[in-house]
Amino acid sequence: LAPFIPPIFAKEDVAFDAPTASARLRFAPTEEISFYVSYNRGWKAGSYNATSNPNKGLTFANPERLDAFEFGLDMSAFEGRFRLTGAVFSYDYFNYQIFTVESNLSPQPEFVTINANSAEVYGAEIETFLEPIDGSVLRVNFGWLESLFLDFAQFQLTQVRDGNGVV
Repeated sequence: LAPFIPPIFAKEDVAFDAPTASARLRFAPTEEISFYVSYNRGWKAGSYNATSNPNKGLTFANPERLDAFEFGLDMSAFEGRFRLTGAVFSYDYFNYQIFTVESNLSPQPEFVTINANSAEVYGAEIETFLEPIDGSVLRVNFGWLESLFLDFAQFQLTQVRDGNGVV
C-alpha cells in the first residue's frame, strides 16, 4: 500500500496584471513613399504547474513581457505597377515562457511551463509586386528571422543503463 501524500495547494492568491501599449508613427514625404516606426508592449500571464512529484509540488512560471520594435517602408512607382514594402523588427522578451516536458525519472511525463530570463527575436522582410504587362504579376518575397536565448539554463538528469540493465 502506497503512503498517503496530501494534496498540495497554492498557498497564496496570485493576480496577474500589466500595462500593454502600442504606438505607430508614419511619415509620407510623397504619395509614393512612406516610412513608419512602431512600438508594441505585449504581456502573457504567469501560470502554475501541478506536478505529481511530492518533492517538487507546485511550481510557477512568471509572467512574460514583450517589447516589439519595427521600422518599415512602403513604396510604389510606375502608376502602381511596382510596389515594395519592407520592414526590420526586434522582439525583446523578459521571462520568456517555454512549454516543456519533464519526466523526473518517473513513468509518466509532465508538461510544464518554465521561464527563460530573456530571449530576442529579430529579422527583416521584403515584399515586391511587379505588373509589367496587364494581367501578368511577378511577386518576390524575402524573409529572415534570427532568435536567441540570451539568459537560459535548464538542468536535466539522464538515466543511463549499463550493458546489464543496471541504472
